[in-house]
Amino acid sequence: MLFHFVAKKFRVAPWLKAAGVLFSTIVGAGVLGLPFIVARVGVVVGFLYIIAMGLLMCGIHLILAEIVIRTRRHFQLSGLMRLYLGRWAAILMAIIFLGLHFGAMTAYLIGEGESLAAIFGGQPLAWSVIFFIIGSLIIMRGVRAIARFDWWISLLTIGVVALIVFLSAPHATQWTYFPAEFSSLLLPYGVLLFAFHGTSALPELEMIVGTDAHALRKAVIVGSLVPIALYALFAVTVVAVTGVSTSEIATIELGRVVGPRMILIGNIFAIVAMSSSFVTIGQALRRSFQWDYGVSPRIAFALAVGVPLVVYLAGAREFVRVIGFVGATCGTIEIILLLWAYEKNRHSRRRIRGN
Repeated sequence: MLFHFVAKKFRVAPWLKAAGVLFSTIVGAGVLGLPFIVARVGVVVGFLYIIAMGLLMCGIHLILAEIVIRTRRHFQLSGLMRLYLGRWAAILMAIIFLGLHFGAMTAYLIGEGESLAAIFGGQPLAWSVIFFIIGSLIIMRGVRAIARFDWWISLLTIGVVALIVFLSAPHATQWTYFPAEFSSLLLPYGVLLFAFHGTSALPELEMIVGTDAHALRKAVIVGSLVPIALYALFAVTVVAVTGVSTSEIATIELGRVVGPRMILIGNIFAIVAMSSSFVTIGQALRRSFQWDYGVSPRIAFALAVGVPLVVYLAGAREFVRVIGFVGATCGTIEIILLLWAYEKNRHSRRRIRGN
């Protein structure tokens, strides 16, 4: 990742390195769906939604950080739920983990097909299948070589968003401040939960900063707040250019308005962001099936890549609807469990050692 590279070269403080890990976890392909929902609710409401949801998730990340600080042993989310709420909560959190990651991979199949079709022409379905084959081969062979260049993806994300804003600003003429239909006011909820989701990174942050609770809290705050500014700038700029015609994959319609150069820049950004996420999540799912559930490598691979493909071929074709559904359902349940676990943790008189 970018912040790992910077930390190694310039001896950046561990808390800043940890903030970078959280930033990289949060900022992904979810950013591509934000302009679409902002266009539906208007710039004013959309901007306030981004700020409010970003601050909410920052609070959730801080709550999880407190749980991690007070727990002596290292656990991932499912382990923390088992420790504080019992086996049923661990099972439910495992289901949420699978739902979030399978949903994300399905969304990336949809987005890759549309982005590749925007550059090369043809049917999105065909491009999604081609991308699936290539991505699956990478997952099957492993991504050690790709992982060495993760920091390029973080750098590309920030750099391309800045470039998109710079090139798009002269075309910002369509300012829709408020929603045309108030029935769409709930649309941003699930999409924003998906876009700001970073809870899976919190247990890893403690391993970076060690036992320094202050450093962990500082890393969580910085890593959670920077994406808010990035999302708000990107979403408002795109909507100001494309207006009500904003596409579900924001860079597609933006390219049509700004010109061929933006089609190439924007959709390459989308392809890189989603392909990296697809491979990384696929690998995580494969390892989870093997390590956590004792599934054989072949079956683990088949489950990791096969389920999203089946969901996609079964008719899932709307990028925003998929990430919105996944964020609203899985994200909400996860927040409830974390708040409950925090209450259990807060009322304990000493750190829980674990089993």
